[in-house]
Amino acid sequence: MPKVVKRIQVERSTIRYNRCGQLIGKNTSEMQSYIGVLACQTIPLSIYSWPKVSAELKNKIWEQVWVAYDVDPRYEKDVLYSAGLKWRQFKSNLAIEYIVPNKEHHEKLRRPPSMYNYINQKDWETFVALRLSAKYLKISEAAIERVKRKKYHYRLLRLGYTNKEAEVQSGLTNDIERHELWKLGHKKKDREYASEAVRKVIEKIDEISKKYKEGSVSFFGALTTAIWPKHSGSVRALGKEVVPTSYFNIPWRSTRDDIVRIFLEEQRSILEK
Repeated sequence: MPKVVKRIQVERSTIRYNRCGQLIGKNTSEMQSYIGVLACQTIPLSIYSWPKVSAELKNKIWEQVWVAYDVDPRYEKDVLYSAGLKWRQFKSNLAIEYIVPNKEHHEKLRRPPSMYNYINQKDWETFVALRLSAKYLKISEAAIERVKRKKYHYRLLRLGYTNKEAEVQSGLTNDIERHELWKLGHKKKDREYASEAVRKVIEKIDEISKKYKEGSVSFFGALTTAIWPKHSGSVRALGKEVVPTSYFNIPWRSTRDDIVRIFLEEQRSILEK
């Protein structure tokens, strides 16, 4: 990204944070693109997975991001997590767009695509061989089936919940509810629901919201009531950085049964009001 390289010779871009400590704003979006470019150009395709990437290469990415953006050092882990996601997506795109369509025409796979002139020839050959292996094809088929089974298709793409919240929140005096963010994140550009499953959840959310008396605040909210999570690792519509223990003020290391108990007690108290 020439624009970033030219600018960092003068100053570092400032990064903004929201109430949950998440990175937001125009500079954050630009930084995410820069992270993707660094990851794709720094990490060889021949490396099997992100955990196999050396600390030296990961540090190289972090250092270049830190030089260009005034991001808090405590977010190094998040920056590298983002780099890992983008690097894996890059490899997946290469496989889908170039390798799979030509798996019966190996002569077309002898060299990497010309638009990616930074890909090393040996790395490309190793990558192609891996993606054409029986082991990988089996993994790929399983991944495709998982996507087909997915019920609630996310539609915000790179904007993300954090930036969508900042966009909608502008000019409002009260915080936007999580369930309203989730609804926005699962509608298409024409404002239609992303799927029939999404439509049913939104109707359920609206129904639950009406049941709460004026002034009543749900501990878990209409969204969690409508879609009880299969795991307790994150909070829907807030991004991976926000976990239930901090957002809902639940004791650390609470088990799923503990969370269910707290949830049921809270719902009962609201219904009794």
